Amino acid sequence: MCPQTASRKTKRLLPFAAALLLAGCATTISPIDTLRWRGKGISAFVADAQRMPDIVRRNCVKNNEVRDLYAWRIEYYDVRQAYVGQSGNVQYYQNYRHYVGHEYRIVVTKPDGTILSVRDTFFGNADKEYGCEEYREELKL
Repeated sequence: MCPQTASRKTKRLLPFAAALLLAGCATTISPIDTLRWRGKGISAFVADAQRMPDIVRRNCVKNNEVRDLYAWRIEYYDVRQAYVGQSGNVQYYQNYRHYVGHEYRIVVTKPDGTILSVRDTFFGNADKEYGCEEYREELKL
């Protein structure tokens, strides 16, 4: 393969790689959950989740619209087995959970508590995406 062909292939793959990286950083909307919960109150979502949100951000401003964010941390584990011992023909294994990471389930609401959308993020910055940081800086001044 000549060097020009390899150069063309990398030029073609570069935009796709950049798009994949950017798509992974942002929050993604969960369409089924959004259709189910849109227009309902946040109290119903909290009751269904059976726990209070881990993070609450109020008065986030994006595109001149005020939004509130409620986030639940969801931890992910792999279940693995470890060999413990053997007695005769029987081998004993122990299951254990190995922590692999977490994501946040984010509910975006109007200031009155009406749900607009349900989103997921693995490593995105929802505060920055929804303008919560800028609003907090303005309040400090």
